[in-house]
Amino acid sequence: LMATQGPNYALAKRIQQWRSILARDNGSTVSFSIAPATATASVLSNKMFAAAYGGAHFWEPVEIFYSDLSNSVMGILLVHDVRNPESSSRPHVNPDMNPMLWLTSKAFHGGFMRCAY
Repeated sequence: LMATQGPNYALAKRIQQWRSILARDNGSTVSFSIAPATATASVLSNKMFAAAYGGAHFWEPVEIFYSDLSNSVMGILLVHDVRNPESSSRPHVNPDMNPMLWLTSKAFHGGFMRCAY
C-alpha cells in the first residue's frame, strides 16, 4: 500500500475483504482473488507508481504484469470459482479455514507476497 493510494483506498479494500468473508460464512459462493500489480495507463500516469513499476525488476521475485495477462488470469480464476464444486470459494470447502488464508489462497500477486519489503 503506497501513501498515494490514501486511507480511503485502504478502507475500501478492507471492507471488500470483510464483505467477502461474511458472505462466504453465511453460505454464499464468493469468488475472491488478489490481482497482481498491473501496468495500466491510469496507474502509470502517476509518477510515483510509474517509477516504482519501472524499478520493480530489481526486487526479485516481484513482477509487474500488463492488462491482457492480468485480465485473462483473473477471468480464469472467476470461472474456476463458479464452476468448480471443490473451489475454496464454496462455503462447504474448508469451512474452518482462517479467513485471511482463504483470501490469499488464490492470490495472483506477482511476487509481492514473497518479497521482504
